[in-house]
Amino acid sequence: MGIFFNEFNHYKTKSEAGQVFTPEQHITDFMYRLLEWAFAYDDGSGLPDAGAYAAELKDVTATADGKPVQGFDPTKTGTWTIPAGTQVNIVDMPDDWKLDGKAEQPAGTVVFTASKYGTPVVTWTFKNDSATDPDKPADPARTR
Repeated sequence: MGIFFNEFNHYKTKSEAGQVFTPEQHITDFMYRLLEWAFAYDDGSGLPDAGAYAAELKDVTATADGKPVQGFDPTKTGTWTIPAGTQVNIVDMPDDWKLDGKAEQPAGTVVFTASKYGTPVVTWTFKNDSATDPDKPADPARTR
């Protein structure tokens, strides 16, 4: 519609038409994209909304010694319990994502942070279940 309007008004000067026209279409397109970006990232950080990226992780899976971690939701930050002594693997990460993993205190806790464009999006924490480790006593609250 804008192209049609501009084409028919191209042959008149703005003062002859007695109207005030918007800038050329390339200027208005640029301003629209700029405003669209500003509203998309209106948290003041100047960074993309990390939550908007989480949906890209829907196919990611976490396994503990080859078995899926029960209740794992890759789109949300959270903590999951795994049997003691198991190794956690994160698979099917999208290529344009970065995954950092590290062991933390207390012993038996592993934390993975998934980032996109340098922005941390989700953090997955996996804690060993001491009740499944024969070398550690069970939590007294669990035996009641």
